[in-house]
Amino acid sequence: MTKKFYRLGYTNPPSDGQKLRLHHSRDGAAFGELSANLPFKGYCYETVIHNYPNHSLARDHFNFLQQTDLLVCATRPPLDDFLGDPKYKNYGKDWRYICPSNDDLEKAIFKDLKRYFSHISRGCVKLQDETAGHLLKGFEAMAQINFHKRGMGTINNFVVEMGGVTREVKPPKEYNSVGYFLHLPKISDYPCSLILSFSMGGYENLLWNRIVRLRFDKWLESPVFGVALLNLPEEPLQPLTPKLADNAKVQVVIEHWLGNGDSSEAAVPKKQSQRKPSK
Repeated sequence: MTKKFYRLGYTNPPSDGQKLRLHHSRDGAAFGELSANLPFKGYCYETVIHNYPNHSLARDHFNFLQQTDLLVCATRPPLDDFLGDPKYKNYGKDWRYICPSNDDLEKAIFKDLKRYFSHISRGCVKLQDETAGHLLKGFEAMAQINFHKRGMGTINNFVVEMGGVTREVKPPKEYNSVGYFLHLPKISDYPCSLILSFSMGGYENLLWNRIVRLRFDKWLESPVFGVALLNLPEEPLQPLTPKLADNAKVQVVIEHWLGNGDSSEAAVPKKQSQRKPSK
């Protein structure tokens, strides 16, 4: 049976108020970088699955997915994006809000993500305590990270508890962004597997997915949860290609290989020994 991979895309709403259409999908360049090596691993690209806002499709719409299929998403999942208070014209709405589809497939994926992430939004990513236990010694403060919401998606600060008090800590000066990667052997209640790779702003996300393709190709082959600190170059005016990421400094702070069982339950993080940080 031919192994197929699908792009799992989210809507990039048109600014002119037009109706949402199939081709309005964000992070296409990032997906191109992330998926470029998959044909060399025996996968054939099938098509895109578009997560329209509040689509709310039932399970039977996804019955075409097979055990050998792989879903690939290069967009930050809107696990906890806040639409705002509807009583006050959506006051407090997250900047760069992505609307979830509320499809059955997305709900299954979000269920699995909650095993690893306590929170994901444009302004903050927080790891589950058990997942955070895999952070390299000296990088424990990365369990919760606040990001700048406007402009670049760079690190604002780390959030830590000291003496029972929550404090904000400045990140290391030599790093400005973070990349997250999850390769699940199976999505809950579905037969197929998942690769999810994202950073915060669109520029950071594109460069991170190029870095994954060029430096962490092995992550595409086997189930793994990975987190990396990044020192990405400042975005110049209209760069021709994302090759400016090729010399970026990268520090992997989690590389946890997951089980190859038949379900996502087999991929629940387990405590592992700490590695020494690379120089």
